[in-house]
Amino acid sequence: MSGREPHLPSLVTGLGLVLFGVALLLDALDEVDLSAGAVAPALLALIGAALLASGLRDRRRR
Repeated sequence: MSGREPHLPSLVTGLGLVLFGVALLLDALDEVDLSAGAVAPALLALIGAALLASGLRDRRRR
């Protein structure tokens, strides 16, 4: 291992996109019923989590 810390914003964004993709896949397979009313807040939450992670990372560098 190199001892480097993972890039937190990339990790949060990547995990969020994977979860979002799984939700869309489940919707396509008719396992869950997603509507635009559920998708929009999920996207905003993902963006907010990425921004929060970015802010936390910048704060630790100082």
